[in-house]
Amino acid sequence: MRTAFLLALLPIATLALADTSSHSSTTTSVEQSASPLEEDYNYSTHLDIAKVRDVDDVSAICSITPVKMTYDDSQGKTHILRYMMMGGGCNSGN
Repeated sequence: MRTAFLLALLPIATLALADTSSHSSTTTSVEQSASPLEEDYNYSTHLDIAKVRDVDDVSAICSITPVKMTYDDSQGKTHILRYMMMGGGCNSGN
């Protein structure tokens, strides 16, 4: 199951890498430091979460869906963590 999921994401990851490599290196270090570090969660991800700033609302979704959490680490750097989560919108009491 995990292998099928990773294979399904491979074309998307390839496009994402191609998109980032097509940008020229004209951005300044100030611009690079101002944008938050965005990463995908996996089991080996070290989480240093000092303050959660924002989490996508999935309360109305009834399926597994991608979620982004924006947080600050203990050094004050802002990160965006992408992960999959089951939405809370499933109503079993119909």
